[in-house]
Amino acid sequence: MRIAYPGILFPLLGVATAIVSWWVLGLVSAAPNTAGDVPVVKLWIGADEEAPVPPDSEMGIAEYLKTQFDRYCRTRGWGRTDLRITSTVGDFNQKYLASTIAGEGADVVSMGSRQLQFFAEHGLIEPLDAYIETWEDYREGRINKKVLGMCRGRDGTILGISFARAGPAFFAIRRDWLDTLGLAAPETFDEAYEVWKAFTFDDPDGNGIDDTHGYAITMKIERGGHVHRLTPFFLAAGIDWYGVDERGSIVPTFNTPEAAKLLRFIKRCLGEGLFGKDVMVNSGELPPPWRLFSDQLAGMCGGYRPAYFKSLALQYGMVDKVAVVPFLWVDESSRQQRRYAVDADLLTVTCIMRDSRNKAAAWRYLEFAFSKVRLGEEVSRQGGGIVRSRYLGRFGLHAGEPHWLSIRHDLTPQIQLDPDLEQAVRPLDAFVVRRPYSGAWTRAAQAMAAVFVDYYLGRGDLTAQQALDEAEQRFVAIHTAYERRLDGGAGR
Repeated sequence: MRIAYPGILFPLLGVATAIVSWWVLGLVSAAPNTAGDVPVVKLWIGADEEAPVPPDSEMGIAEYLKTQFDRYCRTRGWGRTDLRITSTVGDFNQKYLASTIAGEGADVVSMGSRQLQFFAEHGLIEPLDAYIETWEDYREGRINKKVLGMCRGRDGTILGISFARAGPAFFAIRRDWLDTLGLAAPETFDEAYEVWKAFTFDDPDGNGIDDTHGYAITMKIERGGHVHRLTPFFLAAGIDWYGVDERGSIVPTFNTPEAAKLLRFIKRCLGEGLFGKDVMVNSGELPPPWRLFSDQLAGMCGGYRPAYFKSLALQYGMVDKVAVVPFLWVDESSRQQRRYAVDADLLTVTCIMRDSRNKAAAWRYLEFAFSKVRLGEEVSRQGGGIVRSRYLGRFGLHAGEPHWLSIRHDLTPQIQLDPDLEQAVRPLDAFVVRRPYSGAWTRAAQAMAAVFVDYYLGRGDLTAQQALDEAEQRFVAIHTAYERRLDGGAGR
């Protein structure tokens, strides 16, 4: 029997081990999950159990959630439910398998997109459609269907619930460099090319040194780094990397004449030094969107989201030196036809596991987790949910920005979005695309990045079209192999 979603094999588990694992999972999941007459819900969260909530209290997040959930259950007349919380770090997937085999698996898991891919592709997640139809908040129109729609898997079922969708991705440019050179922010690829040339050769920082370049990008092949940095350009051209066919299989969608033009554009810019002299050998550990602020040598970059754009600008004292470029159209025709697309991610998704031994009680927790009283308290206190209260990467910045698009229609954060930023970026919402989950994507992107970099450097005398053909062949081979392994590898 085919598992619903193709993807990666269980790490470190061979075929035989996987089959035994599934058999044991079936045995341990048969027992009811109760403590006496009190139903038990085991919750996994990716946070420190002792982290104070609220920030100035002595109550850790685990104790806080238990207290609030117990109060919510009593107000709903549900009686007591025993909520048991475990924080997870390290190898998330292996810990879940090991704990479930031991009879201690979670009923509810809050996970990021990478974990969601793994669990969805291996049939470990309980679809929520039937539960949501009984949800009073949903039936009475208080739940945002745009956010909920992005929580669907490739077969259309709802895999979990996210408390918010992130803002759409956009470009940013050095406003001070534009002013110095008497230029306007670009709105098309051709205009961007001219601006990048000026940023590279006309000494926009005025220091008399040839140390600036037009655009921050990476040619890093590992983990598909370059392909991910190409995404803003491909989407702006109306090209997505992949989709789903009528059988539910992942298929490539990027091999188009427009994509060939785009690769030629990138090769031209690279050859003229508009991405910097060391872009092939010195990508650095920081992604290009962060390097724009940290090294201040590039004039423009893409892939920003409102959640961290202003925080980075504040961190590096560049608030007055950068401007938003929401749209970078391929050409004037694209602008007139409104042909565009942008990325936007879900924040952490909360799921009920298929092997949960008390799904009814687990759904009660989800109703609580996404209730107005629960989310409203977080939004009022700091503008974001518990996950948003973590520190932003290596910058030590506290993520207190409000949700861009909340799961609930009836929440108004006390901390408001920057009005100028919102006005500039909000129109992009109409162009957000929802890419289906695929655990094989990182490996495929890495293989594709290698082909594209070979094309830029003239290796093998590839044309742009030949590079796309080769990238498509590698994409198909990788995804086909993943699907075959999943079909036969898990013994289901």
